[in-house]
Amino acid sequence: MRKCQITILVLILALLCLPVHAYADQIDDQALNEFVDNLAMPDIREIVFSEDFDETGEAKIYFDMLNSDRISSLNPQYAISRVEYTIVCKNRDRSQSFSGDSSPILIDLAKVGSWGRWGIGLRVKVTFAARPERSFTVDRPLFSIYPYYILQDMSNLTPPDPPTQVTAEAGDAQAVVIFLPPAGDGGSEITRYTVTSYPDYVTATGIASPITVTGLKNGVNYTFTVTASNAVGTGESSAPSAAVRPQVPGISVTPMPEPYTLVIRLSVGSSGYTVNGVSFEAEAAPYIDPENGRAMVPVRLIAQSLGAVVEWDNASRTETITLNGTELSIVLNSPLPGDMGKAALVNDRLYVPLRYITDSFGSEAEWDPVERAVIVRKRCGVKRPRLFQSRPFYYVSV
Repeated sequence: MRKCQITILVLILALLCLPVHAYADQIDDQALNEFVDNLAMPDIREIVFSEDFDETGEAKIYFDMLNSDRISSLNPQYAISRVEYTIVCKNRDRSQSFSGDSSPILIDLAKVGSWGRWGIGLRVKVTFAARPERSFTVDRPLFSIYPYYILQDMSNLTPPDPPTQVTAEAGDAQAVVIFLPPAGDGGSEITRYTVTSYPDYVTATGIASPITVTGLKNGVNYTFTVTASNAVGTGESSAPSAAVRPQVPGISVTPMPEPYTLVIRLSVGSSGYTVNGVSFEAEAAPYIDPENGRAMVPVRLIAQSLGAVVEWDNASRTETITLNGTELSIVLNSPLPGDMGKAALVNDRLYVPLRYITDSFGSEAEWDPVERAVIVRKRCGVKRPRLFQSRPFYYVSV
């Protein structure tokens, strides 16, 4: 009997001496589900089709990836042991999946031409060290692959040019880095921007400006550079920003940057345009409506240049624009308020009168009769709008 009591006592002492991580599996599935729900999940950013795509159905799918090491270091109790990525392809007749551990993933949709249009989406499966026996899966929404079916000659593509006009605004152990896109994207859409701090080489990624860099040390002067990446690779670093010093709020007061004016200039009949003097190339050009003499502009180009979020609902044929809490809905072929006529679909792009956009979002519109150009001016606060070239967007049914 005494020997049994000693054995039980030894077992109890051994359990009490176990390290904390031995009880990691006590984290329940609900807590892990909530943690996954709050993660910023990656999505597809680039599709590069093979030249014989109609016959082979081959394409490389590029997507963002979860930074599992950084997530695990910031949240040790939710350490990620494995992340798997799957490209899900579906149409009315068939479904195929292609898996991998990193971007890109090669898909092979044999006889794709005879199968009709495909929907494509990214599935992310995350496994935690606390629950190695199961995984948590997140499916990104499917979208039609055909609007992005643009044959690309990879031999003529290059990495993007460096981003420009890099500035930073310091906060508490972090900084918001603001920049303009490169003058050239190398012939392939930019899929990622990477910001690097000096010193400490802390990095953060995003698909547009601004990008917030966390994990900085308060009281240390930092400068930042930005690189842009496309399907070919990563371009050269930008010129460094001016130095900023993160501080705990209340310790010091940093003068706020002066407000500035955002100026967008587009010429009638030309796909080139400028934002604060920086040149970009669009896939749609303004035109003059011959019936009423109004300047018609592509909605998405103007709205995104102003920093708005633009969403298209194919079912209701509605474009929704959100900027600083103001939401504007434009329904195709429905009358616009204020005797502005109707939104028009030209070459798969939604157009409205320029005055309708500018009046709705507190901007000013000008007409240059000599250059036949429309000019949009918007007085902005210290937080710059997101300036970027969106990937090609087509209004089609999946």
